[in-house]
Amino acid sequence: MDQAGVEIEGYAGEYGLGQHEINLKHTTCLEMADRHFLYKFGVKTIAARMGKSATFMAKWNIDADGSSCHVHVSLWDRETSTPLGADPRFDGFVAGLAARAEAATLMYAPMVNSYRRFQPHSFAPTVIAVGDNNRTCSLRVVGSGDTRRIENRIPGADVNPYVALGAIALSGADGIEAGMPMPTIECGDMYTREDVPLIPGSLHDALDLFEQSEEMRIALGPATHAHLLAMGREEEKAFLMETVTDWEKRRLFERA
Repeated sequence: MDQAGVEIEGYAGEYGLGQHEINLKHTTCLEMADRHFLYKFGVKTIAARMGKSATFMAKWNIDADGSSCHVHVSLWDRETSTPLGADPRFDGFVAGLAARAEAATLMYAPMVNSYRRFQPHSFAPTVIAVGDNNRTCSLRVVGSGDTRRIENRIPGADVNPYVALGAIALSGADGIEAGMPMPTIECGDMYTREDVPLIPGSLHDALDLFEQSEEMRIALGPATHAHLLAMGREEEKAFLMETVTDWEKRRLFERA
C-alpha cells in the first residue's frame, strides 16, 4: 500500500471475527476517494493471490458485527491553510450534513445489504443526530476549537467513496451557504430515543427519499441524480427478482 501511495495511519483488530479497522492518513477529498478505492482493490487482490477472500460487505452475516466506513472531515482555509473548526462555517457544514442525511442515505448505503447494518447497540447509527464525541449518534463532533472535525458514521464499508464524499461535500456546502446553525448536541444513548429522525430502514425507503429530494437533484444535477436513482432501483429489483434467500427457505419451506 505504501508503494501504491496509500498511507496507513493505524490499524487494529475489531469486534467481528476476522474484522479489522484500517485508518487511512488524512488527505484531500478526491485523493482520499482514490486511496479508498485502491486500498479495497489491493486487499482483495492480495487476498486472492493467497487463496483467501476478503469482503467489504456492510453485513456479511446477520449475527456478526457490521463493517462501516466512518468518514472524518475537517474544514480548512484554502488561502491560509489553517483549520476552520471554530469558524461558524464549520457549524453550517455539520448542520447541512444533518439536514440532508435522510435524502443522502442512498449515497452512503447503496446496497440492499447496507441496511442490515443499522441495528441498535451495534456501533452503527440508527438515528440522524449530532453528538459531541457520542458514538451512538450518526454525526460525531470530535476535538475542540480550531481542530474540531466531524465524523459521519452512516456510510458502510460497501460504499462508493466518490459518491459518499460527494454527498458529504454537497450537504455541507448547502449548510454553509444557508448559514445553518449547529444542530442540537445530543447526549446519552441515542438508540433509545424515539423523538429524533431515523435513518431510512431499507434501500426502498432511501430511494424514495432521494427521488423526492429537489435539493439533491439540484446539487447533483439532473443527470447524476437520475443515474444514482436508476442504479439503486436496479439493485433493489435484482434482489427482489433474481434470488430466493436462505431466510425465505427457513421461514416458508414448511409453512407455505
